[in-house]
Amino acid sequence: MGLELPTSSNSSSLFHVMGIINNFTQKKMIVRNPKIGNVSKACFSLIAITLTLFVSCKHDNKQQQPSDLYTIDVELAVNEKKSVPISNVALDINYIPLETTPHILIGRVQQIEITESFIFIGERNCLQQFNREGRFIRQIGSVGRGPENYQSIMYFAVNEAANKILIQGEHSLNWYDLKGKYIRSHKEQKFTSKLLYFNPTRLACNRYADIENPTSLIIWNTNLEPICKFKSHNPPIKKKLKMSSGPLYSYENNIYFKENYNDTLYCIKNNSMIPYVVYKENKLLIDRDFDLHPGPDMQEIIKKAQNKLINNSIIESKIFVFSDYIKGLPFGSRDTRYTRVLFNKTEKKVVALSDPEMINDIDGGFSFWPTNNCQNNILIRHISAFDLKTHINSNNFKNSTPKYPEKKKALEKLANSLDENDNPVLMLVKLKE
Repeated sequence: MGLELPTSSNSSSLFHVMGIINNFTQKKMIVRNPKIGNVSKACFSLIAITLTLFVSCKHDNKQQQPSDLYTIDVELAVNEKKSVPISNVALDINYIPLETTPHILIGRVQQIEITESFIFIGERNCLQQFNREGRFIRQIGSVGRGPENYQSIMYFAVNEAANKILIQGEHSLNWYDLKGKYIRSHKEQKFTSKLLYFNPTRLACNRYADIENPTSLIIWNTNLEPICKFKSHNPPIKKKLKMSSGPLYSYENNIYFKENYNDTLYCIKNNSMIPYVVYKENKLLIDRDFDLHPGPDMQEIIKKAQNKLINNSIIESKIFVFSDYIKGLPFGSRDTRYTRVLFNKTEKKVVALSDPEMINDIDGGFSFWPTNNCQNNILIRHISAFDLKTHINSNNFKNSTPKYPEKKKALEKLANSLDENDNPVLMLVKLKE
């Protein structure tokens, strides 16, 4: 059983040191001294507890103070929306067409992850591995009912340093190595939230906290043993409509987590929850007690929320924080509406986009907003071959005057080399540092 951590700094420090104590005593360490005899592990525990009290008292001084926090004023930014060109955030754009053969046909892309050596493309029932030039390498696992199979893919995570790929199904977790060799699986537990593989030995999972279980974030080891749990900052509430628990992402081997209806984005370091960014957004969010119930007034209830926001995702790079909100409830609509906010950590400036995405003024190609975690200061989106060819033939592209005309010509050449049924093209945006 993992410990339930209160979110205060002292209790987090206490947990961290007690973890050290536990590791110490589990080794059943005996120190032999000719003058005092054997010093048992109980003595070490007593000493360590004394140190624990000291550390927990001192830990507050090491935490970020409110003056050190970033503040992102979303309420102000949405009243002054602006068009944002990609060149404001990016140094360069490159494209990788994914190899297409009769046996390698990618359908609906759910998730993309890129590492130093590989590109992984996840669909509902398939995970494909490519090299960094877009050449197909292998499929990872397969659909089935055997111990090495998965029935579907909800999420996947890759940790190249650990040589492991984790595929999360609705009722299973399967581990493979980077060559696709099956390692092991867990099939007894149901995971309804995304598991994030943020360093070679740690996983994180956020969940919707409710009256029955107030936990909102869990840190696991790779044996799925909880290391620590964090209680929700929000008072428990019982609702039929359970929205997402809030954004969760990794950056530089740390976990960052923001609960819906809590204005603070936290960084999880050494099992402590450290305030990192304060969002001014509460006036824009859907009411926390908002709920849906079947009946003739259901559409009216949805209509009242159509201009309210729901936290969707946060992505961070060396300079920028990309915050994404869903606008209204997307029930009965094929097109989800978004409000997107860009924050410059260096300049401490925030802007809300007036367009759905950042305008491509570098090569005149597709507009851009990130959907994956930042890797090596690179963000990715995928474009279907059909959509790319359609865009290249549009008047908008033909009449565009991007900053780099030679890149426009190169993109046009790439698009003309594709068949409309080819696999997607990856758009890699190299960010400013």
